Amino acid sequence: MSKFITDFTTDNLTSEYQHDIYRYWQEIRSDRNMPARKDFNPLHVPEALGNLMLVDVLDKPRDYKVRLIGTHITEMTGNDHTGKSATSLEDADSIIERFDWLLENRKPYVTSGEFIWSSSNRREYSSLVLPFSENDRDVSIIFCCLHIYKPAQHPVRLEAATG
Repeated sequence: MSKFITDFTTDNLTSEYQHDIYRYWQEIRSDRNMPARKDFNPLHVPEALGNLMLVDVLDKPRDYKVRLIGTHITEMTGNDHTGKSATSLEDADSIIERFDWLLENRKPYVTSGEFIWSSSNRREYSSLVLPFSENDRDVSIIFCCLHIYKPAQHPVRLEAATG
């Protein structure tokens, strides 16, 4: 069972590259609710690139399509979900429910738990999920920054969800 943290602090982030991308997201967001995708320069967060999943938000009917998935994630899962609907992902119902929350609330969240996409050996994960918008009202793309690790490698301090 994964934890869903809507009111998180940077203490909930489990990797330095998650800290980096969150700081960068806040910087490019400035005084807006969300930054635009065009504001994002991947050269500012090189350590995070292999751990990113970018998801397009589609309307009518609402769906989420994986635009890009980082090489580290595809290596860990043995699958490349690029171009596929989020319904093809493991634990799709939970992921879609959280994406729906993001569209409604337009603010980041953190989720953590056992990494079920990999059967090779037990792993844990945390994911920082960030909204991007072209008009500052509607989420158009979702950035997920995953940190996948062996349980002994990181003492996860993530708390139960609020809200």
